[in-house]
Amino acid sequence: MQYSVSVIIPTKNRKSDLEKCLDAVYCQTCVPQEAIVVEGGAQENKQYFEKKYKGLKYLQFSGSTGLTQSKNYGLKQSKGDVLIFLDDDLVIEKDFISAILSLFKEKSSENVGGISGNITNQNNEKEKGLYRIIKMIFLMPMFGDGTFRISGMPTFVYGDLNVRKVEFIAGGVTAYKRKVFDEFMFDEKLTGYCYGEDADFSYRVSRKHDNYYTPFAKAVHKPSSEARSRGIKSLLSNISAMIYRNKKNLGIKGVFFSVIVATGMMAESVYLKMRSYLCLPKSSRY
Repeated sequence: MQYSVSVIIPTKNRKSDLEKCLDAVYCQTCVPQEAIVVEGGAQENKQYFEKKYKGLKYLQFSGSTGLTQSKNYGLKQSKGDVLIFLDDDLVIEKDFISAILSLFKEKSSENVGGISGNITNQNNEKEKGLYRIIKMIFLMPMFGDGTFRISGMPTFVYGDLNVRKVEFIAGGVTAYKRKVFDEFMFDEKLTGYCYGEDADFSYRVSRKHDNYYTPFAKAVHKPSSEARSRGIKSLLSNISAMIYRNKKNLGIKGVFFSVIVATGMMAESVYLKMRSYLCLPKSSRY
C-alpha cells in the first residue's frame, strides 16, 4: 500500500529553527507530498520560506491560541493519508519518513493509529538517583515502556532499540493516519504552550487504536534560543493543564492523582534549581 504524506510544522517567530527543520524535511529519501508550516506569529517570513522551499504551504494563523489550535488548522488544510507533526526545533534524519511509512506498511493488517519516532539525544542518562526517585514516588512522566502510568502521566521510550507497541506518542515526532482525525482532534482548551497535549491526544487514540514506536525514524532535538520560560508562572500553567487533562481522561481519580503529580512537579523544580546551583563554581554563587 502506498501512502501520501503531509508534514505539518506549527511554529511562531522561529525563523532559524524552522529553516533547519525544513532543510531536513526537503532532504528526505522519501519526500512528502506536501509540507505545511502553520505560523502563529509575524508575517514577514512567509515570502522567504515559500521562495526557498518549492511547494511549501506557509499558512499564516496569527489568531492561534496555541499549539493545539495550530495543529488542527494545519491538518484541516492537509491532504495526506499519513500526517507527520514535527516540532520546529527538531531535525529529522534523511530516512525518517521512510522508516515511518515502512512500519505503517508492516502493520497494515493491524488497527494502527499512530507512530512515534526516536529523539536520539534524549535519554534516561540524567534521570538517575534522587531525580528518578522523585519521578517514581510522585507518579510523574519518566522513561519507561511507552505506556501511561496510573496517574495518567506518560513514559518515554527514546533510545529503545526495538520497534514496540506503545500508548504514548511524543508530539514532536508524531505520525498519525488520517482516519484518526475522523474521531479525534487536538484539544483546543489546552492553550499557549499546551503542556501535555501529546499525552492527552495519544491517550485518547490509544484506547481505540494501536500505537507504535520505531527507533529507526530518528530526530535530534535542538532546543530553540526562543525556548519557553521555565519560571513559576510556567510551572503553574503546566500544573493547571495537567489537572485538566487528568480530570477529562480519568475522572475523579484523575483529580486525586493530579495532586500527587503537582506536588512532584514542584519538588522537581526545587531539586533542579538546587542541582544547578550546586554545580556552579563557588565564585559564581555570590
